Amino acid sequence: MSEQRMYRGNRVDSKGWAYGYYAVIVVDSIVYCYIIPATATGTINQGTGQKAIEGMIEVIATSVRQSTGRKDKKGVEIYGGDKIRPWEEDDGILVVAWDDEHACWGTIDLEGKWYMQLGVLDLRKVFEVIGNTTDNISLLGDTTK
Repeated sequence: MSEQRMYRGNRVDSKGWAYGYYAVIVVDSIVYCYIIPATATGTINQGTGQKAIEGMIEVIATSVRQSTGRKDKKGVEIYGGDKIRPWEEDDGILVVAWDDEHACWGTIDLEGKWYMQLGVLDLRKVFEVIGNTTDNISLLGDTTK
């Protein structure tokens, strides 16, 4: 059984998040980023980049994040770039990030230091998603250190 990893991205039309598969199309050196909902139908002409997929949604490239395949205690799906808070308030805010060295999802603290692999934690009992680095940049605090 294969597991599909979904993506989300902020719509360029400012209508919130789009969820589905991620596609990048380059036409005349211009890069277009799309989320294709799982319910969409059609094809993309690779030569021209012309879209013929009904329901394809253009998104802001820097907002696109991949699902980790995990959910928090409240059942909210966790994506890269999400900010999570341990249930103990004094533990602060952590950011979900991909770790290339260990090839896994993990968390970093607000200073960018590696904190812990997600696989080590039982997230449904420990963490709660409180925002993300795209919508809630102010939750990060001072990251200029």
